[in-house]
Amino acid sequence: MRRIHLTLIWVIALMAVSWMSCEQGDAGKTAAEADSTLIQDSANTLVNQFCEYYYNNQTDSLDMVSASTLEYLRKHELWTQYYQLWQILAEQYVWWGQGDKGISEALKIQEDAISRNNDFGHAISYKVLGTAYTVQSDYPDAIECYRHVEELYPENERPSILFSAMREHAECLLELKEYTACDSLLKAWKTILAKYPLDEKSENADTYANWHRLYQLKRFAYLFEIEEYDQAALALDSAEYYLSIEGSYMLSLSTLATCQFRLAMAQGDYQAALDYSQRSMDLTKGLIPTHYSNALGLRSEAYERLGRYSEALADLREHIRLDDSLTAAQNKEQLNELNKRFEVNEIRMQAERDRMQAEQRQLLLLIIIAAVALLAALIYAVSYRKHAKRISIQNVKLAHLNSQLTIANARAEESSRMKTNFIQQISHEIRTPLNILSGFTQVITAPDMELDNSEKEEINKGIIDNTNRITELVNKMLDLSDANSRAVIERNDSVPAIQIATEAIQTTGIDSADNLAFRFEFTPEAETSILKTNRKAAVRILSLILDNAIKFKSDSRTDNKASLHVTASQHSIRFIVEDNGPGIPSEEAEHVFEEFVQLDNYKEGTGIGLTVARSLARRLGGDVTLDTAYTHGARFVVTLAVD
Repeated sequence: MRRIHLTLIWVIALMAVSWMSCEQGDAGKTAAEADSTLIQDSANTLVNQFCEYYYNNQTDSLDMVSASTLEYLRKHELWTQYYQLWQILAEQYVWWGQGDKGISEALKIQEDAISRNNDFGHAISYKVLGTAYTVQSDYPDAIECYRHVEELYPENERPSILFSAMREHAECLLELKEYTACDSLLKAWKTILAKYPLDEKSENADTYANWHRLYQLKRFAYLFEIEEYDQAALALDSAEYYLSIEGSYMLSLSTLATCQFRLAMAQGDYQAALDYSQRSMDLTKGLIPTHYSNALGLRSEAYERLGRYSEALADLREHIRLDDSLTAAQNKEQLNELNKRFEVNEIRMQAERDRMQAEQRQLLLLIIIAAVALLAALIYAVSYRKHAKRISIQNVKLAHLNSQLTIANARAEESSRMKTNFIQQISHEIRTPLNILSGFTQVITAPDMELDNSEKEEINKGIIDNTNRITELVNKMLDLSDANSRAVIERNDSVPAIQIATEAIQTTGIDSADNLAFRFEFTPEAETSILKTNRKAAVRILSLILDNAIKFKSDSRTDNKASLHVTASQHSIRFIVEDNGPGIPSEEAEHVFEEFVQLDNYKEGTGIGLTVARSLARRLGGDVTLDTAYTHGARFVVTLAVD
């Protein structure tokens, strides 16, 4: 029954993968590319399920999916995954003590790979053979197999399996005390590792760190054997560094502590050896019984060398007791396995007896029919309930959509109202300076009009101010037409941050504005910072924010204040503009950046300055935000990327 359920789950999973791939595929992909993506996604799903069963020791489930998974990979010629999974299945026999069966599977892999002229599969077959011979302590044959792996392994494949083979190869050489050959192997290993330099910020950092750590541990074993203890210590330091990047796993930390113990003992530093054995015990206590027992034995050795014989004896006794317990647990596990097999045989015998007594099961058949009928009724009731629930969910979704539509209509009406107000405001903004200019024109063109120098200067200033006012309005309109663009503005200007601030101050005239005390400050880092940006756009952004500070000063107050503070970090420059005006409610913090929004309709303006400023900043790779934590007025923060 369990297998039937698992099969159904696999069918449903594959259907789901197929549907998702079809739904999420890019519109621009060709049919062949979509099929290839679907095949690879399905293969990844199957392989991940296979590995989950393997690492969780779910042998029944593994047996059920292994054949179908290999067939799928073979059918679609996904040879790397195909041979990797076949290797796992073959080596599984080796670790289960069925070395002959593992060797038989390795020879099948070899025959299959040779028929396809696939070097990766051919190398995989020798890796399995080498592992089988190593477990059998047949080191010469194992070494020969590992040499074939290193000769055949393709350069374009990930080197994980190659490094595993080289590690086992080095172990065999050390067992045979062939130190010269081991040294040559380690140099070859290091040459390959050089192709995978470690970058701690890389997404592959943990994998590369694992490869480098395994190499350093095997290098330590070699150096320790030839009594090069200083170099061995350096190798352990490197292994510890790579482990900190890879991730501090208990077993890896315990293995490192064991190596450090061996080195300390060899160098006669028994107190350090005692500390390392204690560290290994702390890491494995209650988690990894075999490693904890081994660490206990190591501590006993350290105590003995330190002359603490009573403690050494106590640890040795506990070590022996734990080993006996672990042996008993292993025996119990084997007994459970035998019991499982016995139960299977009993089930088969019972099935045979049931077949022979079929006439006595007629009553049971009637009960089953009744149960099926009851189950059918139950399924119908559950299905009806689910259907009703789906309808209820659909009704909730429709209500939600209706609510969203209502909100959208309200926003559309609000947008229409704001645009109407904007047109009226623009008309007023244009007519006012035009009327003033028209009045000045009539005055200076009147035939009998005589003007003294002060009157001429006043008229000239009025003409310039109102001309600038119209020009600024036109510039804002031009900016608004481009405000919704997402095109990135080219940043080809290298300009000091302080220069941008200075130009914006000069452009707005905020430092000389009537009835406004303005303060300009900057940090030492900002004073020396250079921006890679668009100078004109950057000055424009800051000018719009400074204009906003001028706009909201109060003519009825004598303590109007505004400030510009420039700060710098490694990646960005911040221009912070503060004023002590009426401020902006926190709930309006984003609303004020929308087009045509004016919180105070009695103030001059068009409601597009902040919209334009944020649009330009984001197209330069920065942003404009309102600091809602500031309560003494308004604080706007302009952030621009350094590069």
